[in-house]
Amino acid sequence: MAKVSRSQERTIADQQIYDNNAKEVTPEMVKLVLDALIDSNYNLVDDTLKSLKYDSSQTLEQKFNDVSDVLPLWGATGAFDVVGNTGGTIPISGSQGIVSSASHTRVNNNNAYITINFNKSIASRKITVGVFTNSTNTDGNNDILTPVTRVVSSTQITVALREDSSDVQQVRLEVMAFTYTT
Repeated sequence: MAKVSRSQERTIADQQIYDNNAKEVTPEMVKLVLDALIDSNYNLVDDTLKSLKYDSSQTLEQKFNDVSDVLPLWGATGAFDVVGNTGGTIPISGSQGIVSSASHTRVNNNNAYITINFNKSIASRKITVGVFTNSTNTDGNNDILTPVTRVVSSTQITVALREDSSDVQQVRLEVMAFTYTT
């Protein structure tokens, strides 16, 4: 692909297919121009974007790989009851995205720590943690106070949650890790 540039395509067309007043343009000359056009343009059926040059030095695939560190990372825990468990560390199943595992430790009647482990590094990224529920009873699930997050390492955070209700609070945590540039 991209055998000649657009200006070279124009030059070939001008040289090979001219006014043809004397009937000098042959089918071979027309075919030469068409071949240049066919070989120099992207074809939706035959060509793949990853091998195309994004600029003179990189393919599109290489360009995307270079900027992949700035794309946000997302992950979520499975659902759990914040303080409904009797204590001890309880695994949370159903982790997704960058969350490789999570566990729940009840601290006292109203507080719990959630330890979240990641399968990718979150080093030098900004972290935000949201609390979500699948329950249609949002009023019965709105007694979770804002989570407090501590980055333990590049692959682990701890989230402290407080529940101010006797209702069962089935929630899951979603984590966004993003690069902030000015």
